[in-house]
Amino acid sequence: MERGKERLLILNPGGISTKMAIYEGDKEIANENVEHPIEEMKRFKTIWEQWDTRMRDTFAWVEKHGYRMEDFDALIGRCGTGKPCEGGVYEIGEEMVDDFRNERYGSHPSFVGCCMVYELSKQYGIPALTADPANSNEMMRIAHFS
Repeated sequence: MERGKERLLILNPGGISTKMAIYEGDKEIANENVEHPIEEMKRFKTIWEQWDTRMRDTFAWVEKHGYRMEDFDALIGRCGTGKPCEGGVYEIGEEMVDDFRNERYGSHPSFVGCCMVYELSKQYGIPALTADPANSNEMMRIAHFS
């Protein structure tokens, strides 16, 4: 793999859709807001019940664009709120996933996406990453008091 030419699959789940993108280096190959069937999404009482639908639709979208999961060099998921951290790129690990699954810092569909990326990374031996998570906190110490 040539540095700067890494193939990335990026997932950003929202309420009833998931933004998905494929990049090779800094070149966008595909980018789409994939709508999940509204009637199906209405049936779910929790974000975690959406897992199978979002996973199915992710695999279908990747295949539609001529790829397989093992074709990617890294998977990137949008992460919701977690422990405060500095901005940057982070490897998604078991502790982060545990915080999301247990909804320690709230609940958002992005938690499912982050955990999906983590599970896919384990299954396919691909790094799972998140960039500038929503919990990044780089305020000056004094700003926390305002």
